[in-house]
Amino acid sequence: MKTYLIIFSVLALSFTRLSAQVPQWISYQGRIVADGTNFTGTGQFKFALVNGGTPGVSLWSNDGTSVAGSQPTAPVSLSVAAGLFNVLLGDETLPNMTAVPVTVFANPVVRLRIWFNDGVHGFSQLTPDQPFSAVGYAMMARSVPAEAITTAQLAPGAVTSLQLGAGAIQNGNLANNAVTGTKIAASTIDITKLSFTPLTAEVDPKVAVTTNNAIPRWNGTALVNGTLFDNGNIGIGKTNPVARLDVSGGIAINGTNVINTLGQWVGSPTGLVGPQGIPGATGPVGPTGPAGATGPAGAPGVAGPAGATGPTGPAGATGPKGLNWRSTWSSTTPYATNDAVQYSGSAWMALQASTNIIPTAGANWSLLASRGDTGLQGPQGATGVTGATGPQGPQGLQGPTGATGATGPTGPTGATGATGATGPQGPAGPAVKTSAICINGGTVTDMSCAARCGSSTKVVVDGSAYGKACQVTADTGSCSAINTTAFNYSVCCVCKP
Repeated sequence: MKTYLIIFSVLALSFTRLSAQVPQWISYQGRIVADGTNFTGTGQFKFALVNGGTPGVSLWSNDGTSVAGSQPTAPVSLSVAAGLFNVLLGDETLPNMTAVPVTVFANPVVRLRIWFNDGVHGFSQLTPDQPFSAVGYAMMARSVPAEAITTAQLAPGAVTSLQLGAGAIQNGNLANNAVTGTKIAASTIDITKLSFTPLTAEVDPKVAVTTNNAIPRWNGTALVNGTLFDNGNIGIGKTNPVARLDVSGGIAINGTNVINTLGQWVGSPTGLVGPQGIPGATGPVGPTGPAGATGPAGAPGVAGPAGATGPTGPAGATGPKGLNWRSTWSSTTPYATNDAVQYSGSAWMALQASTNIIPTAGANWSLLASRGDTGLQGPQGATGVTGATGPQGPQGLQGPTGATGATGPTGPTGATGATGATGPQGPAGPAVKTSAICINGGTVTDMSCAARCGSSTKVVVDGSAYGKACQVTADTGSCSAINTTAFNYSVCCVCKP
C-alpha cells in the first residue's frame, strides 16, 4: 500500500497592504513524502476546506463538488520537486480551481483537507487535516460594509495605532457612537490617523510641545512630547530622522526581537520567507573564451598547519553549459546544440539540432580541432634476442598408407600336413535330371545304350550283360544288373542330357 505524509506546510494569506483589497486566494506550501522518499514529478491534488469535524462539513473545495468533507471530483495538477509543492488556493487561473468565499472564515475552526495521487496508486487522503491560523481569517476584512463596526464588535483597547493607517478612519466606516474612549488605546490617534478640515488659524501653535519635529501625544490631561518625529521622514525615538523610517533601538515582531540596536538581523536565519517566485527564463550559453597561457610553477612552500574549517560559503553561480561528447559521428543519431563528435580525425561542435548532416563548417557544425598530419616513419628498431625454445607441440595426424611393395619370391613347399578330420556331410546337391533305362531282352543292336539314349546324350553306365536281369533306381543316376532270372540279354543305361 502506498502511504503519503506531509512533512510541513505553510498557510499564508497573500496581500501587499492592509488598505488594499484582500484577494480571494491563500498560498499553501508543503512537502509530500511517499513511502519515506520525497516525491518528484507531476502530482494530482484535491483540496477541501472543512469545519474541523470528522468527516465535517464542506465549506469549499477546489471544484465545488465536495459534500460533508468528501473527496472532490476534479483534481488540480501541480509540479512537485524533491517533495516540495506550492499552490494558491482559490486561484481561478488554475484548471479545476474555484475562488475561496470570504464567508468560509465566518466559521470558528477551518481545516484544509488534501487528497494526493502520484499517477500510479490512485488518490489517498493525507493526514492530518491542516489547521488555519488567524492569517486566513484576514479575508473576512473584505466583507465588512460601511457602518458595520459598532461598539459591540470592539473589545476595550482593540484599536491601537498599529491597526490604523494614515487617513484610514472615515465617517462612512463608523456607526454613530461606535468608537468610545474605552475602545481606543492610549497614544493611538494622532493627526496622521484622522481625516479633517484644518483650522484657518492655529489657536495654540505650541500645544505644550517644545521639541522640533515632535508629534505630540495625549498624556490624559494635555498634549506632550511623544516618541514620534516628522520632518518629512518618520522617526521613532529620532528627533531628526534621515530616512523614510528612522528607528532608535531594536525592532520586534509579536514580542520577538528581529533587528537589534545596531541594525543587525537577529531573527530567524531564514528571514521573512515569501511564496516561491516564478523561475526566470534560462539565458543563452555564452561562447567559450580562449584558454590563458599556463604560468610557470612556483616552488612549493612549507605546508602550514591546517586551519579551522570555515563556514560553507554560498553556492556559486551555475557556469555555462559545456560540450556534450557524443563519440564518432553517425548518420542515424540526432544531435543537439553543443554536442561534440569526432569525424575523419577532427573534432566538431553542433551549432543547432540536426540529423544526418555531415560535420562541415557552416550553420550546423563548427570545427573544434583539425586532424594532425601523419608523423615521419621512425627508425627500425634493433633485432631482439632469440626467445627460448617453446614446448613440444602435440602429436600430428597419422599420414596415409604407403604403396604396396613388390611380391617376394615363392618360398619352398612345406611338408604335407596331417590329414584333417572328415568334415560334416554337406547338403545334398540338386537331383541329376537323368533318365535310367533298363532293357531286358532283345537283340544286341537295339539293346545298346547308344541306341537307347541317342547320339546327343551321354551314356553314363552301360551295363550290358548277357543273361542277366537289370534293376533301376529311378532318377538317381545309377543302375545295376542282377543275377536273379536269366534273360537272353539285358542293358542298364543312364542317359544324361
